[in-house]
Amino acid sequence: MKKAWILILALLLGLCLLACGQPTAPEHQTYTFPEGTAVLGVDMTGLTKEEACSKLEAAAADYQLELTVDGITVPVTAQEIDLRCSRDDLLAGLDALFQNVPADLSQVISFNEGKLRALMSQYFNKDVTEASICFDEAEGKYVVLAHADGQKSNPNALVAAVKEAVVTLTPTQTLTGVSE
Repeated sequence: MKKAWILILALLLGLCLLACGQPTAPEHQTYTFPEGTAVLGVDMTGLTKEEACSKLEAAAADYQLELTVDGITVPVTAQEIDLRCSRDDLLAGLDALFQNVPADLSQVISFNEGKLRALMSQYFNKDVTEASICFDEAEGKYVVLAHADGQKSNPNALVAAVKEAVVTLTPTQTLTGVSE
């Protein structure tokens, strides 16, 4: 939630910079983003709308997230979760920014939730795969000790954390307390 407010404040600051720095672009002129402008965490300084769109699409295609959950770090790539950047929505949002109109770009980036859940199941929610027997001196008998490859986790919390990171193309996300 904190990152969402930071994103909103950054977008508002960017809009203020645009409002103070440039008039609305006439059809025959090409304007560029002023210095210090970032969209979804990507620097747009000096770029036209088309250049900014291409740069954001490239950033989305090359996106890699390191998701750390209770001490276990899981790499997540754009290809593994079918991360997409909607060019039409992105161009519309960038166009709005150039016209000094607030734009919500949080829906521009999307991913396949099913693929994310399948990827996370490789690291979490694994069943017991082996066991060992040892003598428990306190009980005075042999007991079976199960060993699990992974740990149980809340899959909805994992998906929500990835959504929060992906919307802003944040490269790292750390979660604690989602293991069951």
